[in-house]
Amino acid sequence: MHGGTRAHVRWVPPPDGLFKINTDDAVSKHNQRGAVACVCRDSTGAFLGASAMVFDGLINPEVLETIACSEALALAEDMHIAKPWVASDCLNVIKEINEGGSNGQQCMIVKQILLKKDQFLEAKFSHERREANGDAHRLARSATTLDTGRHVWFSDPPSELGVVVNILNNQ
Repeated sequence: MHGGTRAHVRWVPPPDGLFKINTDDAVSKHNQRGAVACVCRDSTGAFLGASAMVFDGLINPEVLETIACSEALALAEDMHIAKPWVASDCLNVIKEINEGGSNGQQCMIVKQILLKKDQFLEAKFSHERREANGDAHRLARSATTLDTGRHVWFSDPPSELGVVVNILNNQ
């Protein structure tokens, strides 16, 4: 963000009663480090919480995207959200979760997500294009510079998050 202004984020709001958690991953260009990020907002676009996880040596994008979906459920648990809507720009991972399994390197993470998903009143997983996922994308990219481990924000959003613009009606 240049000059202290925040970017506008094109965002698809969740239906009333659901809380949207956008996810993404990033791989550092300078070292063998990957990160995932989750950003939770309500149906008005208000920031509720965010988290990031940083890993040394883990750079497989599809595995990282799967971990991001798992982390979204962990963030929902931390925030006592009964109806999370997890959105990722990785269609393969969303298909694996919604179809109930995977044969890839991330198969055990998908199984964990499926078990954890049943602990919620309703947990929805959907694919969204990257344009609607700007917050999570910027936070994941920025997180590659953080210490290894999990980072969580509940009251004050990380500076990487932008001003939300509702993609459905450009508000």
